Amino acid sequence: MTICQQSLLLQAIYSQKPDEQFDNEGLAIYQNNLAANAARSLSITYPTITALVGESILFQLAQGFIKTLPLTGGDWAAWGESFPGWLEQHPITEHYPYLADCARLDWTVHSIERAGHVTINTQSFEQLASPDALNGFLQCHEQTRLMTSDYPIVDIYQIHDAGSPSSEQLQYLKQLLQQDQKQTALLWRKNWKAEVKLLSPAEAAWMNAILQEQSLDTAFENNSNFPFDTWLPEAIADQIITGFQI
Repeated sequence: MTICQQSLLLQAIYSQKPDEQFDNEGLAIYQNNLAANAARSLSITYPTITALVGESILFQLAQGFIKTLPLTGGDWAAWGESFPGWLEQHPITEHYPYLADCARLDWTVHSIERAGHVTINTQSFEQLASPDALNGFLQCHEQTRLMTSDYPIVDIYQIHDAGSPSSEQLQYLKQLLQQDQKQTALLWRKNWKAEVKLLSPAEAAWMNAILQEQSLDTAFENNSNFPFDTWLPEAIADQIITGFQI
């Protein structure tokens, strides 16, 4: 088979459609294998989506998505970044309007766990006793993220991450969805595992200030009632905060 023929075959496989240039029975085997690998990759990267729609629908989604974004480079773990945006335009969102945001959370968790390790600079916290401490700023793990959604994405993620949801948990999620429950998630990495935490509006405002590397003076001015003294030791222990700089 020439290079040109190989290229045409690959195009036919990724098209996920019959092609009169090739034996369609053999082509279908290649296409099904490709879709199965794509679905397997998506199920690993997007476990919440898999739990929400089931393996059969995920396979159908993978068939459609692989047409849009063929695998390049051979690394399935790095594939699928565009899946949330693709889902947003898919008819399935008529039934699952929160699906794209859940996928964004899944991808962020996946990316955080694939990132490099960051060392906590424990000595830097001694500068908090400095007279100039208010001019300094707290440093987060570089993979720390805030994610706000019109849907209860944290509860959806945590309930499905724990295993098969109970009928009580599903009823609870249904109530949150009916109430248009917006949520802000804090995502970061503790040791090698991504963590997902639901934030109150006050916590979200504070973390937004910290992620912007606002000085403590500015952060306190804009969040005067935030319980900094109790939050900081917990944030350091949880590895949300990795250092302090003046």
